[in-house]
Amino acid sequence: MVVQKQVLDNGLHAVAEPIEGKKKVFLHVGIDVGSKNEASEKKGGAHLLEHMMFRSNNWRSSDKIAEACEYSGISTNAFTSPVSTVLTFSLPPEKLDLAVELAYQAIANTAYDEKEFATEKDGPVTTELVMNERNPRNRFFIRVAIPRVYDGTPLSDAVIGTFESVRGLSIADMLDLKKRFYVPNNMIVVATGAVNPEKLFEAAQKYFAGMSSSPVEQPKIEWKFRPGVCKVEFSDLKDPKKPEQDNAFVGLVYQCPGSQEPDSAAVGLLTTMIADGFTSLMFKELRKERGIGYSPQGDYTSFLNNAIVYLGVPGLHPSRVLESIEVMDGILAKLRKGDVSSEFVEGKKFQLVSRIIDGFDSGSSRAGYWIGERFSPSFYDDEKKIEAVRALSAKQLAEVAERVFSKEPLVFVASAPGYDIKL
Repeated sequence: MVVQKQVLDNGLHAVAEPIEGKKKVFLHVGIDVGSKNEASEKKGGAHLLEHMMFRSNNWRSSDKIAEACEYSGISTNAFTSPVSTVLTFSLPPEKLDLAVELAYQAIANTAYDEKEFATEKDGPVTTELVMNERNPRNRFFIRVAIPRVYDGTPLSDAVIGTFESVRGLSIADMLDLKKRFYVPNNMIVVATGAVNPEKLFEAAQKYFAGMSSSPVEQPKIEWKFRPGVCKVEFSDLKDPKKPEQDNAFVGLVYQCPGSQEPDSAAVGLLTTMIADGFTSLMFKELRKERGIGYSPQGDYTSFLNNAIVYLGVPGLHPSRVLESIEVMDGILAKLRKGDVSSEFVEGKKFQLVSRIIDGFDSGSSRAGYWIGERFSPSFYDDEKKIEAVRALSAKQLAEVAERVFSKEPLVFVASAPGYDIKL
């Protein structure tokens, strides 16, 4: 189906992508604001503002918002990342106008109920903080790994903030964020699935055209990746009665080409080969052959073209940390040499291409794709990425692996105390 786009006079982008065979519309509204836009003492503000999206506003109480959605078959959600905030709706096609209206009201609202604000801040948002602090894996990534990887940039701070920063947030802070970033030239409205493009554009014009545009200042990301070693000890990884149940996490992080670069297709395929599924090299050599870790992991992440590959093993015994690092080093050496079978490479190509195609079949994934393209365009669209992956040769993969994985990594270890892990 043909993708249609419009830009309103105030700068709001609207995209409609009908997907044949869908019975619902997937409406997403993306705003180019996240934890990257917050002052250090206001961390968690964008996340808290996202939590307030479906609370009482100038037009409806929170109960009336819930009724308008649920009685019309509309499901809602929202999420915040370091780089953006997104409101999501899944709805019957005939309820598109109502969903766009509700999205507009959530975004344009300037009247927050003080009791609801306090309840949300001290309840669900604080509960998220508590759950992350009590989960050693989450605490490790949020408080240790991400700040070290992106040290010196606005990407280094936790999206949810800290207990101290959240405690100090006020309604005035929410309104200030909205004034600076919730403006039409800093947003996109996307509808995919069983969408009628004309109806989307009519609703976008009807509700959003009255918003005024204004200049938006985005932070400059000047990131210099620093390799090295980062080791921490968490007492809650220690079992005081059964040392054999002591726990650790280990990970290797490599700086790599971001999504705006041509080598991103090869990096994505290499990550799939290393750590995606039962046929992956890490699963075979760590879990299957050695019984290390429950689920070896690999992620390729690109924030505004600042990209890393993370390879890790959660939930292993501290005595096996060095062995795990040696195995991962050996896997990367194989890839640099091109020491993998053509059958394996072609099979993992099929796997990655299939995952990309899954995105075409998912209305929600397609909506997310268009939001990403609005704020940080990729080198490949999904169709070109499929072509690029299929065309990759073993020699090209080895060359990219050499460029990426011959560099010194950032090594992370979180371990139960009492182990002398020499890194």
